[in-house]
Amino acid sequence: MTIKLYHASCKCGSVRYLARVDQDMAMRCICGHCRSRGVEGLRIAYIPRDAFSLLSGADKLTENMNYARTPHHFFCRTCGEPSFGLTTSPTGVETVTVNIACLERGDVNAVSPAFTSQFQPNEPLR
Repeated sequence: MTIKLYHASCKCGSVRYLARVDQDMAMRCICGHCRSRGVEGLRIAYIPRDAFSLLSGADKLTENMNYARTPHHFFCRTCGEPSFGLTTSPTGVETVTVNIACLERGDVNAVSPAFTSQFQPNEPLR
């Protein structure tokens, strides 16, 4: 287990947060939204709710209601970047999914996905 504290922000810097991420738990998201954007899947990491702290930009967050489901994915209203998501595990633990590209606004390969999400989306590809 390799846990590191990251400062994170969306592309424009409106949404900022701190996240303690276990680098061994990074994965690629395969939800319908990520797949419909023509990408392999957003690189994400699931972290406990208490390992996440929103610093600014709560008023800049929006959720794409076309994909409203659990987990809830929040985007920056200004630049449109997916910032993070909120969900509850089957055991009832609140978790946050963080967009690895937001971490330190650095190289997305710095935290490599160890595996692909097993989430199977209900919605069809658009």
